[in-house]
Amino acid sequence: AFVTILLLVLKGTLLLLVAAACMLVLPKRAYALRHLVWATSLGALLVLPLFVVLPGPRLTVPVASPLVAAAQLSASALPLPSARDGAALFGVPVVPAALPLVAAWAAVAAAILLWLLIGRIALGRLLRRAERLRDESGLERLRGAPWLHEVTRPVALYRSDAVSMPMTWGMLQSVIVLPAEAASWSEERRRVVLLHELAHVRRRDGATQLMASVACALWWFHPLAWYAARRMRVEREHACDDLFGLELVQPGV
Repeated sequence: AFVTILLLVLKGTLLLLVAAACMLVLPKRAYALRHLVWATSLGALLVLPLFVVLPGPRLTVPVASPLVAAAQLSASALPLPSARDGAALFGVPVVPAALPLVAAWAAVAAAILLWLLIGRIALGRLLRRAERLRDESGLERLRGAPWLHEVTRPVALYRSDAVSMPMTWGMLQSVIVLPAEAASWSEERRRVVLLHELAHVRRRDGATQLMASVACALWWFHPLAWYAARRMRVEREHACDDLFGLELVQPGV
């Protein structure tokens, strides 16, 4: 069990280091590509345990040697831990000595996942108290933009005094929430902010952000996972502005 866990951590570390090395060779203004590399590395962390614990194809070569036969016989006689001796991690038996380590990992991961769920519930409560913007939304005035037809999902616009900066979330139906002070913004600033937030919708950043959050929850012990998630957010904001040639304004989520 300890060997399997160590192998998993080493492979995850190597994966994140490769992503970090890619940043050294990619152009600094290739924001979308840099974001994709970080997002892919975090997504790979979620499926990496399957590649570590699942058995791969084995090649058996018959060797007619008494020494090899004796070694195989001795190995088969050694007692191996079974599921009855402990728990299982990703389908691999975990001996009692490893149970405290597994329990600590599971407890922290569950706490972070619960915190993420509470955050999603809080967003729903915020939305129920927000003001839905319709005719004066500004989205209608952007309908003539040539790129808007690429935003195929429905987008709802709200205004709330509970937020201090524009926010965007949602996967099936996207939501943009503007701060209350947006009512006093100039027409140009409102247009730029909405373009930025609609870029999040077009790029489906809500899905990649959720994936990154879950990856960090499961790999909470690994500092490179948190670093990758932070860099992914930075590149995402630049990529949204770069998508339509905008200058960076207050970033949304």
